[in-house]
Amino acid sequence: HQELLGLAEGAAVSPAEIVVTNHYTDLRDLSPDPAQWQPAPTGLADEGCSVVWNKTPTGRIVAQTWDMHATAIPYVMMLEVPATATAPAAWFLTLTGCLGLAGMNQARVAIAINNLYSNDATVGVVWPAMVRKALHHTSAAAARDQVMQSPIGSGHHYFVADRREAYGIETSGRLRRVIYRGERVSYCHTNHCLDAAVGAVSSVPKTSTTYDRLGWLDRSVAGTPVRDLADVWQRLGSQDGWPRSVCTNMSTPEYPHGTATCGAIAANLDS
Repeated sequence: HQELLGLAEGAAVSPAEIVVTNHYTDLRDLSPDPAQWQPAPTGLADEGCSVVWNKTPTGRIVAQTWDMHATAIPYVMMLEVPATATAPAAWFLTLTGCLGLAGMNQARVAIAINNLYSNDATVGVVWPAMVRKALHHTSAAAARDQVMQSPIGSGHHYFVADRREAYGIETSGRLRRVIYRGERVSYCHTNHCLDAAVGAVSSVPKTSTTYDRLGWLDRSVAGTPVRDLADVWQRLGSQDGWPRSVCTNMSTPEYPHGTATCGAIAANLDS
């Protein structure tokens, strides 16, 4: 909270504007009416973030893309947060003005995210603040509990892992479900629900590429297991099946707000 207020002061804007910058994917769900959703003016597909988890010969790897309108690209950054008396140091993929989107702390706990579209959204905690709070913890189990107990306002898939455990969590405005507990060597998630209950109160935009991206990633890791960070990084950059690919840029000079893979992060929890 103090950091959010500091961002507002430093940028000479209101705290409310910083809340919108951080929380807008949840705010837009507060009045969901999928019947009113419209495709982008280009008529191209809508993109979203893709998460990959693999137990590899070189270590346990968490990776994800982060997709947004292409005009956000110049503002993507890495945020280094120093250790405090109550939290280990951490690195976050983030956006100028945002508290943190995904990252890993010095205790080798990582968090990754996918947006989900909830139809039961409510007023809730600024979700990047919850991401930051999750990495105050020194175990995946404690980070999982932080997600499960937080007053989240809308849909996300949160993936938390350390060198021993891993959890995939789907949320809506009112539901929390742990859908993965490290049973498989690999696990991928995009922007649709795998849990039936959460899916029943969620929507997928007609233009979404979420099923295409998850299908490609599942086939990719099943066909050739991920070897290391360089390998997963290359897969996150795949344009197979463009424009419905894991990595894409659908902006044009006429439509600069087209969706793009604005950034990505990959972390080896063992090294």
